[in-house]
Amino acid sequence: MCKNFFTFARKSTKTQFNFWLVSEKPVSLRIVLHVSNSLALKLSTMNNPLLHFLRSVLRHVSPPFGGSWRGASLRRVMSYPLFRRGIGGGFFLFFILSCGDGERASYLRQAEAQLPEHPDSAQTLLNRVENPYELSDDNRAYYGLLRTWTDNLLTSNVKSDTLIRDTYLYYNKVSEEGETSDSVLLRRYAQSCYLMGRYYVSADSTKRAEDLLRRATVLADRAKDYRTTYLAYHYLSRQLIWSNQQEALNLSLKALDYCLLYKDKPENEIAVRINVGTNYALCGDTVNAFQMLKIADMVASKNNLHLQKNDIIQAYAYTYYQSAKYDMALVYANQCLPSATQDNEYIIRAMLASCYLNYDSTQQAKQILLTSDPCLKNDEKYAIYWELYQIALKEGDYTHAYQYSDSVIAIAERLEFEALDIKDAYYQDVIQKEKQTEQLKYEKREQKRGI
Repeated sequence: MCKNFFTFARKSTKTQFNFWLVSEKPVSLRIVLHVSNSLALKLSTMNNPLLHFLRSVLRHVSPPFGGSWRGASLRRVMSYPLFRRGIGGGFFLFFILSCGDGERASYLRQAEAQLPEHPDSAQTLLNRVENPYELSDDNRAYYGLLRTWTDNLLTSNVKSDTLIRDTYLYYNKVSEEGETSDSVLLRRYAQSCYLMGRYYVSADSTKRAEDLLRRATVLADRAKDYRTTYLAYHYLSRQLIWSNQQEALNLSLKALDYCLLYKDKPENEIAVRINVGTNYALCGDTVNAFQMLKIADMVASKNNLHLQKNDIIQAYAYTYYQSAKYDMALVYANQCLPSATQDNEYIIRAMLASCYLNYDSTQQAKQILLTSDPCLKNDEKYAIYWELYQIALKEGDYTHAYQYSDSVIAIAERLEFEALDIKDAYYQDVIQKEKQTEQLKYEKREQKRGI
């Protein structure tokens, strides 16, 4: 039995709690702590009456460093003189504390090992963690991080901040205490910043999302977590696509560099390349835009990724639109509209409407816009209302033009970026239209007098 235990201890202690074992600790103390941790993990699944008794006693005794034993982190326990002066007492205390989270902590580590490739398996493991709010501070934050990561991978969004907010606040506090020099804590802090930023993206809070995503890029790069780094750059560039197109392009190129460095799945590489191509098109560099999209198309064909083909077709449509080749843009946009996702449909509809307007087909443009999904997010509504405003001006419907212009400005304020000077443009158009109308009336009166 002893042989089996020490074999287990030797294998498991390579990765267990490396973040608190600092080089200043004596070698003998580190060995004792490693073995105690392994013993706690090994025996945590046993229904031992003695362990239950000892833990029940600790629940009624306040720890000397304040708070509670349940919420005590390993870092705080180590700062207590019992650990620094009495190895035997420290071993005993740490053994009892570790047994409380041992089984559940093992589920957390197994769940992390399944990410990002198998989020379903990670979710199953996380569901086995009973009473997660009774975990220690470290493991509770760890649980919130893994649960949010899993939900993000399964739904491609972060719709709730119930768990990730507490996780972010915990790692932010640890950072302020100067304890993020360790790569594990630094990586988790970077991931919490990224996921909190993704939540603010879904909540249309542009400024907060931008600040957190910028912080995530720096922290993840320091922790050499290239996956989080490229994801943070990718979504940050998408946040800036309306307000700063050149910076959005630079950030998307950084995202591509880190994506290739991480060697992520082909479908994710395609998504990043499409974003780069779109940003090139927005900046007027259609040559590089087409080149980037051709590479994305080659990657999709090589890996038989038919679902990504539709996204590439949409990007081609937008690039042709930016090149003022509206006939080709209409062909590609109509081709990808039936199978477009809800997130992409509004872009395609706005682009189609703009193409129709260039051919003076205002009725077709209005029809394609008014049949869009009413449950659009603010940035999606911005594009739709802008095109409706242009249609109303073209038709001389100044009442609706004024309403649409107010909607565009209100949405821009909620998104926390400066709208185009739409009011001035609107009034200039109105004055010009009124002058043209008065001129036509004057010419008709003159013709009648001549008759």
